[in-house]
Amino acid sequence: PFADWLIASHGWRNAFSIMGIGSLVIVVLTAQLFQRDPSQMGLLPDGAKMEGEEVSTPNDKGLTFRQAISTNQFWIANLMLFSFGFCMFTLVVHIVPHATDLSISSSTAAKILGLIGGVVIIGRLLLGMLADRSGSRRIFIIGFVLIPIGFFWLVPATEAWMLFLFAATFGFAQGGMGAAESPLVAEIFGLRSHGLIYGVMGLGFMTGAAAGPWLAGYIFDITESYKMAFAVCAAISLMGLFFTMLLKP
Repeated sequence: PFADWLIASHGWRNAFSIMGIGSLVIVVLTAQLFQRDPSQMGLLPDGAKMEGEEVSTPNDKGLTFRQAISTNQFWIANLMLFSFGFCMFTLVVHIVPHATDLSISSSTAAKILGLIGGVVIIGRLLLGMLADRSGSRRIFIIGFVLIPIGFFWLVPATEAWMLFLFAATFGFAQGGMGAAESPLVAEIFGLRSHGLIYGVMGLGFMTGAAAGPWLAGYIFDITESYKMAFAVCAAISLMGLFFTMLLKP
């Protein structure tokens, strides 16, 4: 409802800017409440206490940053995250104008975008639990199967219900993959330099996030349609599936 009101009052471009700035402020403020790794406080998950010398033992298992970037796995994972960022942000930026181009009202278009965010929560919970049982790589495989199916569905879609179905599918996949990102990096490279490795690998994700919306907009300007842009997203997500299959946690 809030996004609906913003779009109706200020237009979708300004609404995106307002929500982006608001999200940034909230993230920065809430981040100040987080604690470091429980092991550095002499604790284990769920409040269990460490005994003896384990209290001062650092998380030194795994690769250093320099060792990580010298492996093929680092660059393959970057390409995988590039694919994820490309598809995710292309959809988030362009789904509302695509819906309005189909003569769907701006309020309904906002609800489609909002549904993605709502289902993301479900995806994080359900696929997050699955990741604990079967590994984070499997979550990315599931996600990169659902996403191209969704985009191939979206290309010919013309009715609002079809976009809602796509939004639910995409949001579920996005939520699970988002929850599995950091654990997957830890499973591949260990915890020794996890923060730095994960942070640098975020550049791959954000490069895709920057390239996807721009390319989709460029394609739309040339073709006056989002069909080709969404077909490109389907192809990129299949590339992401390929790269995921090459990872060896």
